Amino acid sequence: MGGVGGGPLGQKVALDLSKLVCHLRRTSISAARLAMGKPRTASRIASLTALLAALAMLATACNGQANPSGRPSSGAADPRQDSNRLMWRLYDGFGAGDHGAIGAMALSGDKTYIPVLIEYLFSPRISNSMALTEAGEALRQLSGQRFGNDDWQKWVEWLGSQETIRPPTQFVGWKGSLLRGIHPSLGNFLYEGVPARIRVEEIVWGGVVKDGIPDLRNPPHISGRAADYLQPADRVFGVSINGEHRAYPLRIMNPHEMANDVLGGEPFALAY
Repeated sequence: MGGVGGGPLGQKVALDLSKLVCHLRRTSISAARLAMGKPRTASRIASLTALLAALAMLATACNGQANPSGRPSSGAADPRQDSNRLMWRLYDGFGAGDHGAIGAMALSGDKTYIPVLIEYLFSPRISNSMALTEAGEALRQLSGQRFGNDDWQKWVEWLGSQETIRPPTQFVGWKGSLLRGIHPSLGNFLYEGVPARIRVEEIVWGGVVKDGIPDLRNPPHISGRAADYLQPADRVFGVSINGEHRAYPLRIMNPHEMANDVLGGEPFALAY
C-alpha cells in the first residue's frame, strides 16, 4: 500500500481518518453496550468490533505518514537536529561534556562536525589529552587532511578555504558558551541570531579576557613636526578617511593592540 504524502491531500486524508477513528470508537462503545443488552447479537457485534479495530489500525498507519504540522515526526531523524544534539553532548555549556560524542561524530561521516572538532582542539579547558587525540583522529577521518593535533592554525586556515563545510545550526550559541566559560563577558559577543558578516568559525579568542588589554581610546594628537621622538625607521599605521589623515606609531599602539578613534567624522577601530 502506498503511503499518504505530506501534502494538502495527505493532510486532509489524515485528518479525515482521525475523525473516522473517533467516530468508530464511539460506535464501538455503543455496540458493546448493545451486545450487553441483546446477547443474541453478540456474534455480529464481535465481527463489527474486529472490523473497527482493523480500520483504526489503518487510520493510525496512514496518519503516521501524513503529518499535518509539516514537521518531521518523532520517528523521523532530522540530520541537522542530530548534529546539534551531538555538539551539545560534547559540551553542554556547563561542564566538561561527554567525550564519547567524538566517536559518534567520526562514525557519522558528516563534515558538519569538522568546525565543532576544530573548536574543541582549541579548548583544552573542556578536554583532556586522550579526548584531544580522539578529536584529532576524528578530524583527519572526516576531512581527509593529515594535520596534527597541535596544528590548530592549519586546521582553521584549511576550514576557511572550504566554503561548503558549515557547522550545525546552533553552532554560534554553542561557541558562545565556550567563550562564556572562559569569562562571562566573552559570551556576549556570540549568541544565537548575532548579526555577522564573516564566518563565525573563523572568530578566534586572542587569549585575553574582555578589556584585559586596555585599548587606545580617542588619544590626543600632535603634528608630524612635533613628533620628534620618532626615528626614520619607526613603523606607523597610516589611516585616511574623508580627506583627513593620521599616523599611529607602532611603539604607541604596541601595548594597546587596538585604537578606537574618530577620523574624518567617522568612528573607527584600528587593530593589528
